[in-house]
Amino acid sequence: MLKEENASQKENTQHENENNQGEDIHRVPDLKEYDQTNNLSLRDLNFGLWLANNRKKIRGIFIIILIIISAGLFIYSAYNYVIYFKSANVGSQLINDTVPQSPRKIVSSLQVSPLNIFNNYYSGKSDLVVRIFNPNAKFSANFEYCFSQTNKVLVCKKAFILPNQKKYIFDLSQVMNSNSQDLKFKIKSISWRRIDLHQIPNWTYYLNNHLNFSIKNIKFTPAQNNSLSQKIALNSLNFSIQNQSPYGYYQVPLNILFFSGNKLVGVNQYFLENFFSGEERKIEIVWTGNLSGVDRTEIEPDLNLLSDGIYLPYRGIISN
Repeated sequence: MLKEENASQKENTQHENENNQGEDIHRVPDLKEYDQTNNLSLRDLNFGLWLANNRKKIRGIFIIILIIISAGLFIYSAYNYVIYFKSANVGSQLINDTVPQSPRKIVSSLQVSPLNIFNNYYSGKSDLVVRIFNPNAKFSANFEYCFSQTNKVLVCKKAFILPNQKKYIFDLSQVMNSNSQDLKFKIKSISWRRIDLHQIPNWTYYLNNHLNFSIKNIKFTPAQNNSLSQKIALNSLNFSIQNQSPYGYYQVPLNILFFSGNKLVGVNQYFLENFFSGEERKIEIVWTGNLSGVDRTEIEPDLNLLSDGIYLPYRGIISN
Protein backbone atom coordinates (compact mmCIF):
# COMPACT_ATOMS: atom_id res chain seq x y z
CA MET A 1 0.00 0.00 0.00
CA LEU A 2 2.79 2.40 0.92
CA LYS A 3 4.48 1.85 -2.42
CA GLU A 4 1.27 2.55 -4.27
CA GLU A 5 0.71 5.78 -2.26
CA ASN A 6 4.29 6.94 -2.90
CA ALA A 7 3.98 6.23 -6.57
CA SER A 8 0.71 8.16 -6.66
CA GLN A 9 2.31 11.14 -4.88
CA LYS A 10 5.25 11.18 -7.30
CA GLU A 11 2.88 11.06 -10.23
CA ASN A 12 0.86 13.99 -8.85
CA THR A 13 4.04 16.03 -8.18
CA GLN A 14 5.26 15.35 -11.70
CA HIS A 15 1.95 16.53 -13.16
CA GLU A 16 2.11 19.73 -11.05
CA ASN A 17 5.66 20.51 -12.25
CA GLU A 18 4.66 19.97 -15.85
CA ASN A 19 1.67 22.28 -15.39
CA ASN A 20 3.87 24.99 -13.76
CA GLN A 21 6.40 24.77 -16.58
CA GLY A 22 3.60 25.21 -19.12
CA GLU A 23 2.35 28.29 -17.30
CA ASP A 24 5.92 29.77 -17.24
CA ILE A 25 6.28 29.27 -20.97
CA HIS A 26 3.04 31.06 -21.82
CA ARG A 27 3.39 33.85 -19.18
CA VAL A 28 4.07 37.43 -20.57
CA PRO A 29 7.32 38.71 -18.97
CA ASP A 30 7.09 41.84 -16.79
CA LEU A 31 9.74 44.29 -18.08
CA LYS A 32 9.84 46.10 -14.74
CA GLU A 33 11.68 43.10 -13.36
CA TYR A 34 14.60 44.02 -15.66
CA ASP A 35 14.73 47.71 -14.79
CA GLN A 36 18.08 49.10 -13.50
CA THR A 37 19.99 46.13 -14.88
CA ASN A 38 23.76 46.80 -14.85
CA ASN A 39 23.11 50.47 -13.88
CA LEU A 40 21.09 51.06 -17.09
CA SER A 41 17.44 51.88 -16.72
CA LEU A 42 14.80 50.81 -19.14
CA ARG A 43 14.43 54.48 -20.12
CA ASP A 44 18.12 54.62 -21.03
CA LEU A 45 17.81 51.50 -23.13
CA ASN A 46 14.76 52.89 -24.92
CA PHE A 47 16.52 56.22 -25.56
CA GLY A 48 19.59 54.43 -26.92
CA LEU A 49 17.39 52.34 -29.17
CA TRP A 50 15.64 55.50 -30.39
CA LEU A 51 18.97 57.16 -31.15
CA ALA A 52 20.16 54.14 -33.05
CA ASN A 53 16.98 53.99 -35.12
CA ASN A 54 16.97 57.78 -35.84
CA ARG A 55 20.69 58.41 -36.21
CA LYS A 56 20.48 59.35 -39.88
CA LYS A 57 17.57 61.72 -39.32
CA ILE A 58 19.34 63.47 -36.43
CA ARG A 59 22.51 63.91 -38.45
CA GLY A 60 20.48 65.33 -41.34
CA ILE A 61 18.71 67.82 -39.07
CA PHE A 62 22.06 68.89 -37.55
CA ILE A 63 23.55 69.45 -41.02
CA ILE A 64 20.52 71.50 -42.07
CA ILE A 65 20.86 73.71 -38.96
CA LEU A 66 24.55 74.32 -39.71
CA ILE A 67 23.71 75.20 -43.31
CA ILE A 68 21.05 77.69 -42.17
CA ILE A 69 23.48 79.35 -39.71
CA SER A 70 26.22 79.56 -42.36
CA ALA A 71 23.80 81.01 -44.91
CA GLY A 72 22.60 83.60 -42.39
CA LEU A 73 26.14 84.70 -41.59
CA PHE A 74 27.00 84.90 -45.28
CA ILE A 75 23.90 87.02 -46.04
CA TYR A 76 24.67 89.33 -43.08
CA SER A 77 28.27 89.82 -44.24
CA ALA A 78 27.20 90.40 -47.84
CA TYR A 79 24.63 92.98 -46.74
CA ASN A 80 27.22 94.92 -44.73
CA TYR A 81 29.66 94.88 -47.64
CA VAL A 82 26.96 96.28 -49.92
CA ILE A 83 26.18 99.06 -47.42
CA TYR A 84 29.89 99.69 -46.97
CA PHE A 85 30.72 100.13 -50.66
CA LYS A 86 27.45 101.52 -52.04
CA SER A 87 26.54 104.15 -49.51
CA ALA A 88 25.07 107.35 -50.89
CA ASN A 89 28.23 109.40 -50.42
CA VAL A 90 31.43 107.41 -50.08
CA GLY A 91 33.46 110.60 -49.96
CA SER A 92 31.79 111.65 -46.73
CA GLN A 93 33.01 108.43 -45.15
CA LEU A 94 36.65 109.31 -45.65
CA ILE A 95 38.86 110.31 -42.80
CA ASN A 96 41.95 112.15 -44.02
CA ASP A 97 40.41 111.58 -47.49
CA THR A 98 42.16 108.21 -47.54
CA VAL A 99 40.61 105.74 -45.11
CA PRO A 100 37.03 104.61 -45.80
CA GLN A 101 34.84 104.08 -42.78
CA SER A 102 31.58 102.22 -42.36
CA PRO A 103 28.49 104.44 -41.92
CA ARG A 104 28.26 103.84 -38.18
CA LYS A 105 31.81 105.14 -37.82
CA ILE A 106 31.37 108.38 -39.74
CA VAL A 107 32.51 111.26 -37.55
CA SER A 108 31.66 114.94 -37.57
CA SER A 109 34.47 117.34 -38.36
CA LEU A 110 36.22 119.29 -35.65
CA GLN A 111 34.87 122.79 -35.20
CA VAL A 112 37.54 125.52 -35.12
CA SER A 113 36.91 129.03 -33.82
CA PRO A 114 38.48 132.16 -35.36
CA LEU A 115 42.15 132.62 -34.66
CA ASN A 116 43.22 134.88 -31.76
CA ILE A 117 46.54 136.71 -31.63
CA PHE A 118 47.95 138.14 -28.41
CA ASN A 119 50.97 140.34 -28.95
CA ASN A 120 53.60 140.81 -26.28
CA TYR A 121 55.01 144.26 -26.86
CA TYR A 122 57.90 143.66 -24.49
CA SER A 123 59.23 140.57 -26.25
CA GLY A 124 58.02 141.42 -29.74
CA LYS A 125 56.48 137.95 -30.05
CA SER A 126 52.90 136.74 -30.28
CA ASP A 127 50.76 133.99 -28.81
CA LEU A 128 48.54 132.21 -31.35
CA VAL A 129 45.32 130.66 -30.07
CA VAL A 130 42.35 128.79 -31.54
CA ARG A 131 39.50 127.02 -29.82
CA ILE A 132 38.53 123.54 -31.05
CA PHE A 133 35.41 121.52 -30.34
CA ASN A 134 35.02 117.78 -30.94
CA PRO A 135 31.25 117.12 -31.42
CA ASN A 136 31.72 113.34 -31.41
CA ALA A 137 30.71 111.66 -28.17
CA LYS A 138 32.40 108.34 -28.95
CA PHE A 139 35.52 109.39 -30.84
CA SER A 140 38.77 111.03 -29.83
CA ALA A 141 41.22 112.41 -32.38
CA ASN A 142 44.96 112.79 -32.80
CA PHE A 143 45.93 115.39 -35.36
CA GLU A 144 48.72 117.54 -36.73
CA TYR A 145 48.16 121.26 -37.13
CA CYS A 146 50.08 124.23 -38.49
CA PHE A 147 50.06 127.98 -38.07
CA SER A 148 51.19 129.74 -41.23
CA GLN A 149 51.49 133.26 -42.58
CA THR A 150 51.85 134.33 -46.23
CA ASN A 151 52.39 130.71 -47.20
CA LYS A 152 55.19 130.42 -44.66
CA VAL A 153 54.78 127.82 -41.95
CA LEU A 154 55.38 129.31 -38.51
CA VAL A 155 54.97 126.13 -36.48
CA CYS A 156 53.57 122.63 -36.88
CA LYS A 157 52.77 120.37 -33.93
CA LYS A 158 50.77 117.34 -32.93
CA ALA A 159 47.77 117.51 -30.61
CA PHE A 160 44.77 115.51 -29.45
CA ILE A 161 41.19 116.14 -28.46
CA LEU A 162 38.95 113.90 -26.36
CA PRO A 163 35.26 113.07 -27.03
CA ASN A 164 32.95 116.09 -26.73
CA GLN A 165 35.90 118.19 -25.57
CA LYS A 166 36.32 121.92 -26.05
CA LYS A 167 39.91 123.02 -25.72
CA TYR A 168 42.32 125.75 -26.71
CA ILE A 169 45.24 125.02 -28.99
CA PHE A 170 47.95 127.63 -28.75
CA ASP A 171 51.58 128.25 -29.46
CA LEU A 172 53.41 130.87 -27.43
CA SER A 173 56.08 133.37 -28.42
CA GLN A 174 55.86 133.07 -32.20
CA VAL A 175 57.72 135.54 -34.41
CA MET A 176 55.57 136.91 -37.23
CA ASN A 177 55.30 139.98 -39.41
CA SER A 178 53.03 142.86 -38.62
CA ASN A 179 50.29 141.79 -41.05
CA SER A 180 48.08 139.40 -39.12
CA GLN A 181 45.35 139.23 -41.77
CA ASP A 182 46.97 136.36 -43.62
CA LEU A 183 47.62 134.26 -40.54
CA LYS A 184 46.02 130.82 -40.87
CA PHE A 185 45.43 127.72 -38.81
CA LYS A 186 45.09 124.38 -40.59
CA ILE A 187 44.65 120.77 -39.49
CA LYS A 188 46.94 118.80 -41.80
CA SER A 189 46.10 115.24 -40.83
CA ILE A 190 43.80 113.56 -38.36
CA SER A 191 43.16 110.05 -37.10
CA TRP A 192 40.09 109.04 -35.15
CA ARG A 193 39.81 106.53 -32.36
CA ARG A 194 36.51 105.06 -31.23
CA ILE A 195 36.05 104.64 -27.49
CA ASP A 196 35.96 100.95 -26.58
CA LEU A 197 32.83 100.57 -24.45
CA HIS A 198 34.13 97.27 -23.09
CA GLN A 199 37.10 99.08 -21.56
CA ILE A 200 35.40 102.43 -20.85
CA PRO A 201 31.64 101.87 -20.45
CA ASN A 202 31.04 105.34 -18.97
CA TRP A 203 33.22 108.04 -20.53
CA THR A 204 31.99 110.86 -18.25
CA TYR A 205 32.91 108.90 -15.12
CA TYR A 206 36.26 107.91 -16.64
CA LEU A 207 37.05 111.54 -17.49
CA ASN A 208 36.10 112.94 -14.09
CA ASN A 209 37.95 110.17 -12.27
CA HIS A 210 41.20 110.75 -14.18
CA LEU A 211 41.06 114.56 -14.21
CA ASN A 212 40.18 114.91 -10.56
CA PHE A 213 42.40 117.90 -9.78
CA SER A 214 41.57 120.44 -7.11
CA ILE A 215 42.76 123.92 -8.15
CA LYS A 216 42.27 126.71 -5.62
CA ASN A 217 43.64 129.99 -4.28
CA ILE A 218 44.11 131.36 -7.80
CA LYS A 219 45.56 134.86 -7.67
CA PHE A 220 46.59 136.76 -10.77
CA THR A 221 48.53 140.01 -10.37
CA PRO A 222 48.98 142.15 -13.50
CA ALA A 223 52.20 144.04 -14.11
CA GLN A 224 50.86 147.42 -13.04
CA ASN A 225 50.03 146.03 -9.57
CA ASN A 226 53.09 143.82 -9.24
CA SER A 227 55.90 144.88 -6.92
CA LEU A 228 58.28 142.85 -9.12
CA SER A 229 57.66 145.20 -12.06
CA GLN A 230 60.23 147.91 -11.37
CA LYS A 231 62.29 147.86 -14.57
CA ILE A 232 60.23 145.48 -16.69
CA ALA A 233 56.51 144.62 -16.75
CA LEU A 234 55.93 141.28 -15.06
CA ASN A 235 52.66 139.46 -14.55
CA SER A 236 52.43 136.85 -11.82
CA LEU A 237 50.08 133.99 -11.04
CA ASN A 238 49.81 131.98 -7.84
CA PHE A 239 47.66 128.92 -7.20
CA SER A 240 47.67 125.50 -5.56
CA ILE A 241 46.78 122.22 -7.22
CA GLN A 242 46.17 118.78 -5.74
CA ASN A 243 45.97 115.49 -7.61
CA GLN A 244 42.88 113.86 -6.13
CA SER A 245 42.74 111.15 -8.78
CA PRO A 246 44.06 107.61 -8.10
CA TYR A 247 46.65 108.07 -10.87
CA GLY A 248 50.09 109.60 -11.03
CA TYR A 249 51.30 111.34 -14.20
CA TYR A 250 54.75 111.84 -15.68
CA GLN A 251 53.79 115.29 -16.88
CA VAL A 252 50.62 117.38 -16.53
CA PRO A 253 50.39 120.30 -18.97
CA LEU A 254 48.27 123.14 -17.59
CA ASN A 255 46.63 125.52 -20.05
CA ILE A 256 46.12 128.87 -18.31
CA LEU A 257 43.42 131.13 -19.73
CA PHE A 258 42.81 134.77 -18.80
CA PHE A 259 39.41 136.35 -19.42
CA SER A 260 37.95 139.81 -19.28
CA GLY A 261 34.26 139.08 -18.98
CA ASN A 262 33.67 136.35 -21.55
CA LYS A 263 36.52 137.49 -23.80
CA LEU A 264 39.81 135.63 -23.83
CA VAL A 265 42.61 138.20 -23.44
CA GLY A 266 45.69 136.07 -22.75
CA VAL A 267 47.11 132.56 -22.37
CA ASN A 268 50.03 130.82 -20.74
CA GLN A 269 51.17 127.28 -20.05
CA TYR A 270 52.81 125.43 -17.18
CA PHE A 271 54.02 121.82 -16.82
CA LEU A 272 53.90 119.70 -13.67
CA GLU A 273 56.50 116.94 -13.64
CA ASN A 274 55.97 113.59 -11.85
CA PHE A 275 52.68 114.57 -10.24
CA PHE A 276 51.71 111.76 -7.87
CA SER A 277 48.26 110.76 -6.66
CA GLY A 278 47.32 112.74 -3.55
CA GLU A 279 50.16 115.24 -4.03
CA GLU A 280 49.54 118.97 -3.63
CA ARG A 281 51.76 121.72 -5.01
CA LYS A 282 51.85 125.49 -4.73
CA ILE A 283 52.72 127.15 -8.03
CA GLU A 284 54.04 130.63 -8.78
CA ILE A 285 54.54 131.80 -12.34
CA VAL A 286 56.08 135.10 -13.44
CA TRP A 287 56.34 136.25 -17.06
CA THR A 288 56.82 139.44 -19.03
CA GLY A 289 53.80 141.30 -20.31
CA ASN A 290 51.08 143.60 -19.12
CA LEU A 291 47.72 141.91 -19.08
CA SER A 292 44.96 144.25 -18.04
CA GLY A 293 41.29 143.91 -17.28
CA VAL A 294 41.59 140.26 -16.25
CA ASP A 295 38.72 139.28 -13.97
CA ARG A 296 38.75 135.51 -14.37
CA THR A 297 41.50 132.91 -14.65
CA GLU A 298 40.90 129.32 -15.69
CA ILE A 299 43.43 126.49 -15.42
CA GLU A 300 42.78 123.37 -17.48
CA PRO A 301 44.84 120.14 -17.28
CA ASP A 302 45.57 118.99 -20.84
CA LEU A 303 46.09 115.22 -20.57
CA ASN A 304 45.55 112.62 -23.27
CA LEU A 305 43.86 110.09 -21.00
CA LEU A 306 43.76 107.45 -23.73
CA SER A 307 47.54 107.26 -23.93
CA ASP A 308 49.16 104.66 -21.66
CA GLY A 309 52.45 106.55 -21.67
CA ILE A 310 51.24 109.36 -19.40
CA TYR A 311 50.80 107.28 -16.25
CA LEU A 312 53.38 106.84 -13.51
CA PRO A 313 53.83 103.37 -11.98
CA TYR A 314 51.57 102.93 -8.97
CA ARG A 315 53.17 104.02 -5.70
CA GLY A 316 50.15 104.58 -3.49
CA ILE A 317 48.54 107.84 -2.50
CA ILE A 318 50.65 110.59 -0.94
CA SER A 319 49.00 111.92 2.21
CA ASN A 320 49.72 115.31 3.66
